[in-house]
Amino acid sequence: MFHKIPVINIIHKAFLSSSSFITRDFNEIVHIRNNKEKFLENLEKKAFNAMFDELKNTNLLTGIKFKDEVIKKQENELCFQIMPVTDLENFKNGIPFFGSVINLYKNDVLDAAAFFDVMNQKLYFAKKNEGAFLNNAKIKKYDHEGSLIGYKNFNLNSFYFNFIYFLTGKLSKLHFLHLKKHELDFLNLFCSQLGYEILSEGKTCIVQ
Repeated sequence: MFHKIPVINIIHKAFLSSSSFITRDFNEIVHIRNNKEKFLENLEKKAFNAMFDELKNTNLLTGIKFKDEVIKKQENELCFQIMPVTDLENFKNGIPFFGSVINLYKNDVLDAAAFFDVMNQKLYFAKKNEGAFLNNAKIKKYDHEGSLIGYKNFNLNSFYFNFIYFLTGKLSKLHFLHLKKHELDFLNLFCSQLGYEILSEGKTCIVQ
């Protein structure tokens, strides 16, 4: 895959650097009875290091953060945030709703966000003022009136896959509770590029 937006190609290459052994370990973990947590910890470190090695040589880099580390404001700072394996409970239990995330912050504001569906090799990407994409194709805003699934009581135990179901028109609305900062940033960026409305009520977010 080659995209006209350079940062997409950089991030996609980073995802590919780890996807083969993430897939291999996913197929192995269902046969592991003990020390699954240690197995996952080692996988996260290995996947992070592979992505880090791909990103560290780019001319975009001024910093790389791991998972929920705080993104600090610095003038003109560009900082990648890597979540090497999302939805670890799904992964641990052999449920294929997991992936990898790389976000690019500019001065503490999310400028680009990417989720890689490792098992299906699909890249969901949004870039500020450029739009949202699935691989090379621009994602269009859906009319969710005809969606097959209502939003209440729907949960794949994955923020990212719930959102993908919404983006692809399978889910009529999204209802989130207690989002982490990077999840809310991700949601806001995609929705702003596609024209979806986010309703916030306390710690609840509804996307429609």
